Amino acid sequence: MAYVPDWERLPEVLKRVMAAGLPKDEAQVDICRAISDRKIALRFQITPSPYPMRVVDVSQVHVPIDLGPGDFDWEKSCLERTWRSRAVDIDILLSSEHAKYIELFRPDVTNVLIAGTGDSVSAGNGARAHAQRPPEKSRPAIERARRVIEELYPNGLPDQATEPNVSLCRRVSAKLKDARLPAVSDDTILRAAGRRK
Repeated sequence: MAYVPDWERLPEVLKRVMAAGLPKDEAQVDICRAISDRKIALRFQITPSPYPMRVVDVSQVHVPIDLGPGDFDWEKSCLERTWRSRAVDIDILLSSEHAKYIELFRPDVTNVLIAGTGDSVSAGNGARAHAQRPPEKSRPAIERARRVIEELYPNGLPDQATEPNVSLCRRVSAKLKDARLPAVSDDTILRAAGRRK
């Protein structure tokens, strides 16, 4: 029996999801949503000149919360939209200029998009480590607020003197509204920011 790699590129992912019964456009939307929700672990192979080619894990980037099919080149398995890096040692933006291709973790694709469980063993942060953890209680509102905070403050959230709670809540709420995502309460935003227990 031939070895099946743990990672697969977008054309293969799309083909497998469509084989499960979805039309192409719906399959692409579902893949994008699962990536935005960090249900599927992914990695990029990048070639940032003058550095040699390297693999970047999803934990090293800010995953946009409003991904759509137009954000990817589905044939080349690469980005059409720039994603920012959060790793200090990667001083580039992930874009079609630098990202050679993107790969998704095959077991996550199967569990989330094909088997229909809706749960990922990795949640985008090291697939093998998470496979050993018991499932955590879902907190989608806090997670949604946390992702917006990460997008708004890629270098870390300033202290309250610089960014008061009122201003923070207003900015996060506006971003959620712009992205057409469900609103969250100010209390949830402050919890996501670590400013309230």
